[in-house]
Amino acid sequence: MSSPEARGPADLIIHDVRALTMHPRRPRAGLVAAKGERILAVGDEGLLESLRGPGTRVVAGGGRTLIPGFHDAHCHLMAYASSLGSLDCGPEAVSSIASLVNLLVERAQATPPGAWLQGWGYNEFHLAERRHPTRRDLDVATPRHPVRLRHRSLHACVLNSLALRLAGIGPQTPDPPGGYIERGEDGEPTGLLLEMDGWLSEKIVPAPTAAELAQNLRLAGQWLLSYGVTSVQDASPRNTIAQWELLGRVREEGLLLPRITFMPGFDFLEEFTARGLAFGSGAGAMALGHAKLMLPSLDAAPTPRELEGILGASEAAGFPLAVHAVEAPVVERVASAIEAQRRRHRQGNGAAPSPEASLQHRIEHASECPPWVLERVARSGAMVVSQPAFIYYSGERYLAEVAPEMQPYLYRFRSLLKAHVPLAFSSDAPVTPPNPLIGLYAAVARRAASGVAFHREEGITARQAVFAYTVGGARAAGQEARLGRLWPGQLADMALLSADPTAAAPGAIKDLKVAMTVLGGRVVWESLWPPSAPVLPWL
Repeated sequence: MSSPEARGPADLIIHDVRALTMHPRRPRAGLVAAKGERILAVGDEGLLESLRGPGTRVVAGGGRTLIPGFHDAHCHLMAYASSLGSLDCGPEAVSSIASLVNLLVERAQATPPGAWLQGWGYNEFHLAERRHPTRRDLDVATPRHPVRLRHRSLHACVLNSLALRLAGIGPQTPDPPGGYIERGEDGEPTGLLLEMDGWLSEKIVPAPTAAELAQNLRLAGQWLLSYGVTSVQDASPRNTIAQWELLGRVREEGLLLPRITFMPGFDFLEEFTARGLAFGSGAGAMALGHAKLMLPSLDAAPTPRELEGILGASEAAGFPLAVHAVEAPVVERVASAIEAQRRRHRQGNGAAPSPEASLQHRIEHASECPPWVLERVARSGAMVVSQPAFIYYSGERYLAEVAPEMQPYLYRFRSLLKAHVPLAFSSDAPVTPPNPLIGLYAAVARRAASGVAFHREEGITARQAVFAYTVGGARAAGQEARLGRLWPGQLADMALLSADPTAAAPGAIKDLKVAMTVLGGRVVWESLWPPSAPVLPWL
């Protein structure tokens, strides 16, 4: 099958593959051809010679599996890039506070006094002490460098004493709106700060140099491509017009990045509307997505009436809303507000539907969904954007720390789909690494990294998981018409996998490899085959 408007020979043909098109008219194919940045034809081997021209690049897939490029529907691009330039303090690198301190000592010895040391990814659950480090722990490592140690969740960080002084945080400092300064029995800050990392980045910690930022973003984009990720949605709640423009300049400078849907922070919408920008605005491989609103807890959440007003204001500005909601009461409040707004649109006294009525709002995470909340989410018509890799990386923690009566209601993928809730998958990187194959495995097998099972009754099929990571992501971005499927006329974004995840044993999915990534009809990443490790030719 070929696109009716396409003419001439293909620029790229990938054949001898098991192509999962994610299109109901032809779910599987043996060949996909691209001309320019779009798919020209999808079919079988018999099309090869008719599509080949003098300049056509022909790739023999060797029976491997070709899928649409993965679409990560919720990540934090700048934070992920920053993590690549920080000291790795994750569970794979440190097992105790003592080993964490040793890493900081080594880095301090190679860093001029007074320069900031930044560590990324610590997780107190996986430290031998089962606690957060304190400023005194970090002071042991170095009293001559300000230190910021960022939690893997992005919701906490720890400062040493020098960093606290530079931030102006002392015994009398009040908790900022939405933030929390932990204090010891003596009233002194322990160094642990909650929901204050963004403020520190904006006001206290020096911004990376232009060269550092460019290198970190370049690495972030290339690692994403090595995972087969061709599109991401940057869901940072503090996304401003300045960051939108920064990413635009990065692209103009030729840095290779996946397609970006940039989600402006709700608090900064006026900056975008003042430029005449709305949902879908943009050019090339960048577009504006949903407005992002953070609701970390019910205590900090707007009232139901206020939340309906926020939804209305976002719609009036031309943006659907994506609301961070994790705990069941918050998810229920958000779903109820979206449902009320949807009902209001239907009560138009026979008038034509307004443009706002077509905007589909999103609930980010929806982690806790007991039956009464799930029912409300389904009635709201909202899309849920979830993170299956959380089960892999945090499943053991959920079993140890989440109330037993709530555990069966965490990340209910099967129940969400059964209730006809539109579902998209993501990594929330850098909270988890942006490797979709780990997410696919976790969604299907429902097992943590240790192998322990986590409520396997909520597992879904591999095809459903691939759909959520391709078509689901495109749908969440409002770009299903051009992304998410291998089909004539769609953008030629593809990933060639070592085997078919829909035919593999669940336990084997996480071990599949990405052999090639294609972005807009251009091969942008290749691995040696068979690979002993990912080959990153840009390093």
